[in-house]
Amino acid sequence: MKRSLTRILMAVAVPMAIWLGGMSGASAQTVSACDNYNSGTVGYWYSQYHDQGTACLNMTTQYGGGYYQADWNVGSTGDFVGGKGWQSGQVNRNIGYNLGYLNSSSGRSWFGPYGWSCGTVSQNQLVEYYIIESWTGPRPDEFTIGSNAQWRGGRYIGDVWYDFYTAYRSNAPQGCNGNGDRSFSQVWSVRRYPVQQGQNTTINFATHWNEWQNYVTLYGMGYQILATEGYGGQGGSSATVWDAGN
Repeated sequence: MKRSLTRILMAVAVPMAIWLGGMSGASAQTVSACDNYNSGTVGYWYSQYHDQGTACLNMTTQYGGGYYQADWNVGSTGDFVGGKGWQSGQVNRNIGYNLGYLNSSSGRSWFGPYGWSCGTVSQNQLVEYYIIESWTGPRPDEFTIGSNAQWRGGRYIGDVWYDFYTAYRSNAPQGCNGNGDRSFSQVWSVRRYPVQQGQNTTINFATHWNEWQNYVTLYGMGYQILATEGYGGQGGSSATVWDAGN
């Protein structure tokens, strides 16, 4: 699944304002993060994790620094999560993005803002959140998210309808610190229909956060990224993220 980053950059839809901003200044830096766990800064902060198989997050400092292209092949039960954004999340941040493509030849995948709310880890004060803007395979819902997932209702945010779900994970990998597996809650916002690829889109994160507080207790913000997750099989994606202000 690994492809030439140059060819991908030529093909992907990139917001014009971001493209113009990324063409000046120092020479572009390109980085491929392929270890089982990586994080760092290539333009924007990035995180990449996979628990088996192979996966790479290919990045550049061009196009405002928010571009990435992901490829994964994680076997029948492996998991990959990777993307770009911010090491320190903000509730009042509007997240701008452009999804170039999302595909998978097997397994499932999800795309959208992703991160963690982190309290006292030793007391399992952790919440993993998803805002699902696109997917392959079954649409995430109470039947496909997990055995204990619950539908909490739905509403329009702007002109987009989202359904809201909660779930609970026991003794699973967590993203608040490096102290191993923990038990934690999940909250999900899922679009009724996938976003149009190649379209500039803005997420009002605070509106989702306020909705989730009806269902779970949220704590401080951990990292906040525009992520692709692939569960099982192989696939690929490309996207650009930027801070769309408050």
